Amino acid sequence: MKLEDAINTISRFLALRQIEELTPESLEVHCGAGQADVLLAFGNDLPEVAEAACRAYLSGICKKILFAGGVGHSTQILKDKMKAMPEYRTCDLSGAEADIYAEIARKKFDIPEQDILVENASRNCSENGRNALRILRENGIPHRVMILMQDPTMQYRSYVSMADLVTKGDVLISYAPFVPRMDAGLEFTAQIKGLGPRERVYSLLLGEMRRLRDDENGYGPKGCGFIPHVDIPVDVAAADEVLHNELECYAVR
Repeated sequence: MKLEDAINTISRFLALRQIEELTPESLEVHCGAGQADVLLAFGNDLPEVAEAACRAYLSGICKKILFAGGVGHSTQILKDKMKAMPEYRTCDLSGAEADIYAEIARKKFDIPEQDILVENASRNCSENGRNALRILRENGIPHRVMILMQDPTMQYRSYVSMADLVTKGDVLISYAPFVPRMDAGLEFTAQIKGLGPRERVYSLLLGEMRRLRDDENGYGPKGCGFIPHVDIPVDVAAADEVLHNELECYAVR
C-alpha cells in the first residue's frame, strides 16, 4: 500500500460519515426525518468545523446549532489561527472554543441568537457529549434527531463516545465536515482553513488510531476505558501499519 493510500484509508475511517450527503433526502432515508432538531459542533482548533456547521444550518438541515467545547490544548491554536485570518477580525476570541465558534456563527453567518446554544465547560470528547445533552434537556430543546460534527481526525472517537449517551429512540448521525485527502505528491487536495502542515496531520492520524485500539495503550475497555470497543477494519489496520513503518517519527507519545 502506498503511503498516500494508507493516509486516505485512515482519513476516511476516522472522518466517519454515516450518510453520503448532508441533504434532507439523505436524512429522510437514514432516519425518516428531513431535518435534524439540532446540529452539534464539538470544539477543536479548526474554524472550518464551525463554518461547515453554519452552512449546514443555513441550508435548512437543522433547526438549531449547539457548539460544545471548553478551554483545552487546542484553544490557543484556534485563536492564533483566527487572528491570522482577516475574515475573523470582528470575532471576540477571548472565550472558550464553543464561545469562539458561536462568534463565527453570529458575526460571519448572521445566525439568529435564538438558534445558537453554547456549552463552554467541556474538557474532552466524553464531556462534550454529556454536557451537550444536558444543555438540550435543561432548555427543553427537542433532540430526537442530532447531527454531530467534529475535527475529521476526531470524528469517529467523538461519535462512539457520545453514541452510548443518547437516549434509546433518538438518532445521532455522524457527519465529518470534510474528509482530508492526500494526492500522489503527498499534498492534501482540499484547501481547508487551518488544517495545518501535513506533518501535524500525520501526528493526528497516528494518535487517533492509537486511541481507538482496544489495548493497554488505547482508550477502549482494555485500556483507559474512555470509549467502547471499536472494531478496526482489516484495511484500516493495514494502513495503520504502513503509517507506523513510514511515519513513526511523527507519533506523539
